[in-house]
Amino acid sequence: MLEFDDTAHFWSVYDCLESAVSDHIDEAWSLYGSYGLDAMNDSLDSLGFYDEYPLYMFETSLGFNSYRKLIWDLENAWLASGMTGLDPDDVDVVGDAVLAAMLNSQGAVMIGGVIHYVDPLGTWWKILNGDCSLLALLISSPDAAALDSNVWTYKWTPTGECSFGFVDKNHQTWDNNKKKLKWKHWHAYSSIDGEWVYTGLQKTYRRILGIWFRLQVSHNTKVYGIATYHNCYDTLHYSEVKVRPGSSCRSEARHSIDYDRYKSCDPRAEFRADGALVATNIQCL
Repeated sequence: MLEFDDTAHFWSVYDCLESAVSDHIDEAWSLYGSYGLDAMNDSLDSLGFYDEYPLYMFETSLGFNSYRKLIWDLENAWLASGMTGLDPDDVDVVGDAVLAAMLNSQGAVMIGGVIHYVDPLGTWWKILNGDCSLLALLISSPDAAALDSNVWTYKWTPTGECSFGFVDKNHQTWDNNKKKLKWKHWHAYSSIDGEWVYTGLQKTYRRILGIWFRLQVSHNTKVYGIATYHNCYDTLHYSEVKVRPGSSCRSEARHSIDYDRYKSCDPRAEFRADGALVATNIQCL
């Protein structure tokens, strides 16, 4: 697993990788964006364009098998099988490609001597003493590992009408079912952020002669809603938008909420691709 000095170091590397991905995509868009959607994708496919290439190079330079690569490979197998079998979105509990590139294939990273680990159910754990043998136990037998005082996870039971912990996902097609947008909207506590994080993720695909491929298209992903104080009266309106005008096959928006002060009653997401709203507001109460 990768090791970072502290959270500032971790997020500075995150920002650097995110900028590298944006620059890589922007360059492709500047060269081929005027071609039109299908012609642009034909050209990029013929060149073997890989919009997450900077993340791949980051992993390769470190000889590192990441969580991002795990999901990417699962998606390749899913596309090769005609979108049948295991849907990678049913496995992906991170949703952020840059963040996933910094986690190992089991979903772990060490920051300031503390191991942060996200399990297959999306629960984040901390191993406070950085003991890798405890991580192995947590992966194989979480109930047993949780008895150790160095193993920590966020626990809070909501009361009243406010709640948390939803996952909502679906898809929508356009262009006579030749193009597809898949979206997923969820929130969970992140030990790295130290807060609850709302994530909206969308991916786009196109079908050619019955075979599905990733579709590079302009994206706009938005998470927004109202968070209330624990008394369920005082409110905070929040919004986070991720716009990817270039040739990307995915985008995600993340917004964090401090649940020691708030709990959410009305989280929503909005997804746009190809300049049109192809998935309307998703409201999860």
